[in-house]
Amino acid sequence: MALTLLPAVDVRDGKAVRLRQGESGSETDYGSPLDAARTWVDAGAQWIHLVDLDAAFGTGDNRAQLRRIVAELGDAVNIEMSGGVRNVFVEDCDYAGYCKRGIYIKTNPDRGGFVKNLYVRNCVFDEVEDLFYVTSKYAGEGLDN
Repeated sequence: MALTLLPAVDVRDGKAVRLRQGESGSETDYGSPLDAARTWVDAGAQWIHLVDLDAAFGTGDNRAQLRRIVAELGDAVNIEMSGGVRNVFVEDCDYAGYCKRGIYIKTNPDRGGFVKNLYVRNCVFDEVEDLFYVTSKYAGEGLDN
């Protein structure tokens, strides 16, 4: 079994931040979330975990910043997100070749996760095992749960 570490970019008020012991209001500002994500990609990260802290704390959202990161780096690195999954728009996808999961959304209500408003339009997948895979009981890939 291999261990994959996912560097995280936490975003609050449009900036990359670090919370002290996960406490809202204890942010240390690290500047641009896109620059922070680029730093991880340049260092060789294969995955990046994006966290919308405003969405998680119910104080707003950072959709524009996260969308820009995905648009600019999505071809270079795998990206997963947290902070509650809401208003997901998947449009104009054209994926050639095989993929295990076309659209994969996971959350865990035990950690404040949820899924709301998923919109899919004009997507073509060549060969896919699970076109939609949405779970609200995520505890780990490959586990019987």
